[in-house]
Amino acid sequence: MLTMIAFSFLVYFATRDLPFFYYFLFLLGCSIFLMSEFGILRDIQIFLKYPFSRHPFIHLALTVMDICYLYFIRSVVELPRILPKWDNIFKCLIRFRVPSFIVLFTYYLVNQNEIIPDQITVYYISLEYISILALMVILSIKKEKPAYFLFVATFLVIFGVFMNVFSILFLGGLKHTITQLSLVAINISFVTGLAFRMKNLFKEKQEAKKLRDINEFKD
Repeated sequence: MLTMIAFSFLVYFATRDLPFFYYFLFLLGCSIFLMSEFGILRDIQIFLKYPFSRHPFIHLALTVMDICYLYFIRSVVELPRILPKWDNIFKCLIRFRVPSFIVLFTYYLVNQNEIIPDQITVYYISLEYISILALMVILSIKKEKPAYFLFVATFLVIFGVFMNVFSILFLGGLKHTITQLSLVAINISFVTGLAFRMKNLFKEKQEAKKLRDINEFKD
């Protein structure tokens, strides 16, 4: 995971292509969440000293993951150009996510209750990713190539979210194995998509070079 974080940041630094930066932030949030799932986070000194701060920190990581995923999709599929109405929907989801985190964070600080913030977050994420999946179906029908890998990644996110909803409602809590496997599969889909993105960037640079050479020849 650390290698993927470093790689995505270096590629962004080299290309200044925003999807790689969004993926970098997504991986940071994902890493924090996985550290919590594996029980690493609770052993960090600051959380040993202030254990009540661990839960909001995890929710902050989830918020970063959600927002960066939405921005990632908007950038990769060029949503403002292809489907501006859907782009407005995504903007609304992004704008709502930040204040919802603040409200849940405040509620947790006042009541020290983890269950209600967890349930509300899961319901919101479910609605968010159903919207994303609907968009991916539309883009797949339009034969937009980036939609294919995003469809797989989004489906895996939704599968993990709904399995966690089921676990919270009927099994008394999250099942860590489901979450971990879905996150691993999501990252595989992201890497595949980013490889496709890098291929396109290289192709665009080659075409731009050919165009420059033609213009220079004409001059």
